[in-house]
Amino acid sequence: MERYLTAAGISVSSARIYRISLINWSWLLAGLPTPLGRFRRGAEPPAIALALLDDPRLPSRLAEFAAARADAVDWDTVQRELSILRKAIRWWRGQGWISADPTQGIEQRPAPSGVAGPPLSAHQIDRLWRLDAPLREWTLWRLVHETPMPPEGVIALNVEDVLPAANDRARHRLHWQPGTVRSLARLIGVRRSGPLFLSPLAGPWAVRPRDRCPVTGWTRLPYRHAEDIFEQATRLLANPLADARRAGELRGWSLHQLGRAG
Repeated sequence: MERYLTAAGISVSSARIYRISLINWSWLLAGLPTPLGRFRRGAEPPAIALALLDDPRLPSRLAEFAAARADAVDWDTVQRELSILRKAIRWWRGQGWISADPTQGIEQRPAPSGVAGPPLSAHQIDRLWRLDAPLREWTLWRLVHETPMPPEGVIALNVEDVLPAANDRARHRLHWQPGTVRSLARLIGVRRSGPLFLSPLAGPWAVRPRDRCPVTGWTRLPYRHAEDIFEQATRLLANPLADARRAGELRGWSLHQLGRAG
């Protein structure tokens, strides 16, 4: 990092900002969200081997960690830090020290607002259910579609909110189709409390007890990441005449369009 900052030809004040951003990414690269507030003071950043950036498993994990950070701060901050990281990566690759760019799993664009676009039609919904989606995503999408809650509210649900005998108020307010009930049972498994939708973010960092699963140690799925997964999965559905090879240039649907679907 210091070799890059010395060679970057930037001012002392800019180098300080770059250094802070790169240290923030070191936490994420270590699989730990960046400490915030009082937890940041005195926290010793992890030492990261530069070769870690060439791990083929890193891009998708880093995208999820970045989404979790965006939920904690804001997306503009993450975008600025992403730009700084990419500049450093280009320099490191130019030295021949690494060959990959793990930020390829993070799109440098504003996160979907979740309010643009008309509600999805019945035909579009039918096409959506034909996608081969993971259990977590399929269950989330069904709940967003079948309940009056906004997507943010669905993401905030806990296991105890949906167990049939655990919460009378929730039982009377929320109703699901039989297929959704079965997928919920599979998703929950033996859990009886904690976040309903989980992300494999675990570590000795400050998280509200409500946002950590007591069984797995995983944390609540970041809303921005859930939105981004849905947007990417639906790009070809939203653009049925487009060339599949151009999918990365397209824009898919938002969870709010799914939630307002008829």
